[in-house]
Amino acid sequence: MPLLASIRSSYIPMAPLTAIAFLCLGGVLLVHSMESPKRPVVLLAAIVSALLSAYGLIELIEYLGMPVLSLEERLFPDPPMIGAIPTGRMSPTTAALLLLSGAVVPMLFLRGRGGGRQRFIGDVAGCLGVLSAVAGTVFVLSYLHGAPLLYGTLTIPMAATTALAYLLLGTGQLLAVGPDGFPSRLFAGPSTRARLLRAFVSTTVGVVVAIDLMHVYSRGIFFADNALLSGVSTTFLVVVTGALIARVALKVGDDMDRSEEIRRGAEQKLRESEDRYRDLVEHSQELICTHDLKGRILSVNPWTATVLGYTPEELLRMNFQDLLVPEMRQGFEIYLNEMRTRGTARGRMRLKTRKGERLLWEYKNTLRTEGVAEPIVRGMAQDITERTRAEERSKRAFQLESALLRIDTQILEGADARGVMGTACAAIVEMGYRMCWIGQPDPERIVRPVAYKGFTDGYLENIDIPWDDTSEGKGPTGIAIRTGQPTVVQSIRESPIFGPWRERAIGHGYLSMGAFPLKSEAGAVIGVLDVYSDREGAFGDEEVGHLGMFAQQCSIALMNARRIETLRNVNQRLAFYVDRMPLAYIVWDL
Repeated sequence: MPLLASIRSSYIPMAPLTAIAFLCLGGVLLVHSMESPKRPVVLLAAIVSALLSAYGLIELIEYLGMPVLSLEERLFPDPPMIGAIPTGRMSPTTAALLLLSGAVVPMLFLRGRGGGRQRFIGDVAGCLGVLSAVAGTVFVLSYLHGAPLLYGTLTIPMAATTALAYLLLGTGQLLAVGPDGFPSRLFAGPSTRARLLRAFVSTTVGVVVAIDLMHVYSRGIFFADNALLSGVSTTFLVVVTGALIARVALKVGDDMDRSEEIRRGAEQKLRESEDRYRDLVEHSQELICTHDLKGRILSVNPWTATVLGYTPEELLRMNFQDLLVPEMRQGFEIYLNEMRTRGTARGRMRLKTRKGERLLWEYKNTLRTEGVAEPIVRGMAQDITERTRAEERSKRAFQLESALLRIDTQILEGADARGVMGTACAAIVEMGYRMCWIGQPDPERIVRPVAYKGFTDGYLENIDIPWDDTSEGKGPTGIAIRTGQPTVVQSIRESPIFGPWRERAIGHGYLSMGAFPLKSEAGAVIGVLDVYSDREGAFGDEEVGHLGMFAQQCSIALMNARRIETLRNVNQRLAFYVDRMPLAYIVWDL
């Protein structure tokens, strides 16, 4: 026990309360090193460590002449003396280091709870651990030099065993902070800086301490009284030291060379991977882009720029919202909010090219938050414009065929011409158009509506549509009747031939329309099919072709309906006269 308290009888021993404090701090570090300690144990360890820190503060205050607890005086009222220094009393330097060391473990437990200051708390704990280890080292070296600090003064010196204990305790606390804390992170990892620090700092410190201790304990090898032998011994030490440092440098150099080879290999593989990725992106026939959470385009592949009619540089100065058709721009903020909250979004978007063409793209985007300063959206989309158009063409063709089948069925079931025209209008509205009506030209050169479907809201009431050569007769309906050719108005807002009806049509949501003549077998115009859409530019070449063909089929069906209606009327008149003839007749089969 005396050896544990003091390495020499002339040195002051470790104070009993100091020994108890070291046992407690060691136990607290042991609790921290446990994999999953229970919460009550962690709380108890933190409290014990904090109390020890507080006791160190109390000892410092009492050393300044302000009694607080006087615990050592009460437990050991008559301690043995070494000269004028009492034993069994804690040194003020020991108390100061106890104040700092006791605060380390509570900081470690607090850091484990996370939070924004986790790194800062770990750095402070690491600095306190380094301070304890360095202070212990200084006092240990003073004992090794045979000149312990504070001996010969009125201040109680730190015991040699206490200094060694602080050296070990500080080292343990530094290890408990981990490689991510300061200053351990300067030496940890495979970086060149860390390797050089590990190699040369440890080597330099070790060589300096070794030479210093050799001066203390092996003075004879320096031959201070003989210049030749002293030079030889000094040269020998220089050679040994140089060889040691050279050995370390070679080892570090070999490691750095291997690391450089590995780095170059990794960079080569990365370049090859980036080249493959770049080739894939640049030649991809799909939209590949990134944008931030404000919609600013950050990157885009060349194919997308070509399809939209812009250069990549122009797109990088644009917001994605600017590429959307006007009716979809209001929903762009909803899309961005979905990306912020869910991190993914999928759907369809309509874009407008520089030339005004509308494209339909199907997208599935994800949010990237790791490895970037600010979140960015990874966008990938397929151009499904042609596919959608083909589907719409097939759907409309099926709808038209179904409508013609219904019309034929109605004709066979005896429906009149007005009912047939009503079915034709209903078929057009089912295809997605806002309104459709069929009119017949009368001898007064006025087109009279005879059937309609869709949203009209009184549009056809009290409206006169002439088909003569007057200014009002030169509207799309009049032109179709006079020329026998379809007439299309892609923008009712801007078309000069729709002037007399423009305000009323726009008020009903009609933005474009087409007039398709109904012709007899002889080519005479017997009616007109007017179709209205709620969007501009709705009547492309394909739509005009389909609707024109449908109008021809409707003309045939209308003529057939009229023939059947005429035949029915003739049969009715014949039956009327036969029933009233004063003759007897018999009908039999063969």
